[in-house]
Amino acid sequence: MKDYPKLIEDTEFLLGDKTKEREASSKKLTNLNAKNKKLNEQLLAIREQEEAKTNEIRANQDQINRTKAAIRLSEDERKSLESDLVALKRESQISELQSKQKPFWDALESRMIHQIETLDDGLEGITTPKDASEVCKKMRSLADGMNFSQEANAIRNIQSVYAQTILTLCEMSVDGKQILPEHKQERLNVLDRFLITKQIAPMWSN
Repeated sequence: MKDYPKLIEDTEFLLGDKTKEREASSKKLTNLNAKNKKLNEQLLAIREQEEAKTNEIRANQDQINRTKAAIRLSEDERKSLESDLVALKRESQISELQSKQKPFWDALESRMIHQIETLDDGLEGITTPKDASEVCKKMRSLADGMNFSQEANAIRNIQSVYAQTILTLCEMSVDGKQILPEHKQERLNVLDRFLITKQIAPMWSN
């Protein structure tokens, strides 16, 4: 025959023990859940901080890239200004040197006198030399006016050619290049070639 009172007592003991075990486990679970929640909150905070730092790094890198680009642009502009400054100083020196040279009309008159004297040298009573100054005044009037004759156009053209020849000499001087006699002679040659052209020669020769 079963000992029911003993069985009941033992079962009640086991039930109480299991109840205590469940309560302990429930308490432990509550603590674990609370800890897990706290850990998740901490992890979330870390992730948020990480995201914030990542955004901060990206923003800073963007500033770095912009600053580098600004430096490159500034350096390019600085080099361009340096180049402009060198060019301006050179142009200024050339312009100043040009201003010191004999003006075209004075040079033409001097060369015309030289040609008249050279061609008439040793000749007596054959021709009467023309006044170079008066001839140059007439030429200047043609060039400055609205006259578009062959003579007027030739005079305007030689003015440009002579100015370019003088400019070349000035550039060579400023640039430190060697200036040979042939370079100096060229300005005289252009005037001489002009004076003996068929349109111009009759204006000053007899």
